[in-house]
Amino acid sequence: MPAAVLLEDLRSLRRWLTIVGLVALTALGVAGYSLYRSADDDETERRTRVNRERAEALDRRLDQAESRLRRAGEESDVTGLQRRVADQETNMAKLERALARARGDASAATAGAADQEDAIRELDDRTRELADAVSDLRRRAGSGSR
Repeated sequence: MPAAVLLEDLRSLRRWLTIVGLVALTALGVAGYSLYRSADDDETERRTRVNRERAEALDRRLDQAESRLRRAGEESDVTGLQRRVADQETNMAKLERALARARGDASAATAGAADQEDAIRELDDRTRELADAVSDLRRRAGSGSR
């Protein structure tokens, strides 16, 4: 029997070694999974950090684009205002030329009126001279007939 007991002990030992081997393989699998999970967590953190950096970069670019858009709008407003000022300056120059012509016409009219006034005075003086001459002639004619 000792051989049968020994054979049974070897079989039992083989079973226990198989069980211990399976437990060791399971522990090794759990350890490998933990390492994978840890590496995956590191990768997830890295991806999160990269995504956050990308989002921040996009925010900065968006802010810059909005700022450029605001400046472009302001520049457009300034350009429009400059155009309006130039138009007003052109209109002002036209008005100044028209005013200069009107002043010239007024000066000419004033000079013409002064000339007319002088002519009227001269005509009035001649009319008085003629009236005086006619009166003298009548007096003479009236005194000569008497």
